Amino acid sequence: MPRLSSALAIGVLALSGVLASVPANASPAQQECGGYKKDGEVRYRHCTSDGSSVEVRAVFQITGVHLFCVGPNEDKYFGDAGFVITMPAATGKLC
Repeated sequence: MPRLSSALAIGVLALSGVLASVPANASPAQQECGGYKKDGEVRYRHCTSDGSSVEVRAVFQITGVHLFCVGPNEDKYFGDAGFVITMPAATGKLC
């Protein structure tokens, strides 16, 4: 029986450590960063705390290349998800 209670104690400690490491403000609907699809739309969110704006590029059928300057923590709509060829991605240039 001592082995079982030791194993249970270790399990409880491990579980409490995992639960303690989850941030209190964590939610299932965390903000997406970078290019992503949501509700049939293609979007790009520039998650930053440095105040920079970045050039972002995506390619779509028919309309071709879309280039936008996306500001800090801005969530930019690019187009309909059904027509995306290349998801939005930062080009490496600031704007």
